Amino acid sequence: MEERKRALVTAAVTGQIGWGLDTGDQIWYGQQVVALAENEAIQQAGLANDDIDKFGQVFDRHLRRVVGERAKANDTLVRRFFGEDPEFKEVFTRVARRQAYDLIRRPARREAEQRLRQRGTEPTEA
Repeated sequence: MEERKRALVTAAVTGQIGWGLDTGDQIWYGQQVVALAENEAIQQAGLANDDIDKFGQVFDRHLRRVVGERAKANDTLVRRFFGEDPEFKEVFTRVARRQAYDLIRRPARREAEQRLRQRGTEPTEA
């Protein structure tokens, strides 16, 4: 699913549940929910059941498997980053660096600076 849907899931987790997850955990959670919602068997169960508890009988059976599959996919990514593919690591790093920098420097920058100052830290240049 696209980023917008993932962002909506993340907002639901932080706003409604209030688990105190950091941004990385919120994104991870959102990825799991999106992967589950994209699973064909889970989609069929959701459309066929008006009762969330009945839907849960199918959903709950698939939850561990789908999250496990996502973990394996992440494991492959981690292995590529940490040694199997130096070119991948270089490109990944360059793109991630740019995206993180842009996120920090754009409108969210003011919020990031405010959080640093609240912690008693001033923004610094490298």
